[in-house]
Amino acid sequence: MNTRKSSRLLTALALGVAAVVTPLTVAATPAAAAVTGCTKGYNNANTAWGHCSSGSGHWTLTVQCYFWAAHTSDGNGPGTIYSSCPAQSHITNIILSTDQ
Repeated sequence: MNTRKSSRLLTALALGVAAVVTPLTVAATPAAAAVTGCTKGYNNANTAWGHCSSGSGHWTLTVQCYFWAAHTSDGNGPGTIYSSCPAQSHITNIILSTDQ
């Protein structure tokens, strides 16, 4: 094999490797930062609150009700949301979930 053919072969091989490796090394776009500093509590027997103090992700506040199915409220980013059971029922559990 002559030098010119070897040089073209090595160049083609290097370009082929670069074509495969380059997509693997491109930085991924950052995902939305999950909300943090989250707390939850009762307003009364029928209504609960959830609060997240920072971040930009999606989160939910679910209350499980004694006589009725669970009810879920959605939040995005920091803030406070409320979730309630019907007046004839009361909350048996509060679940605050963040997307991570």
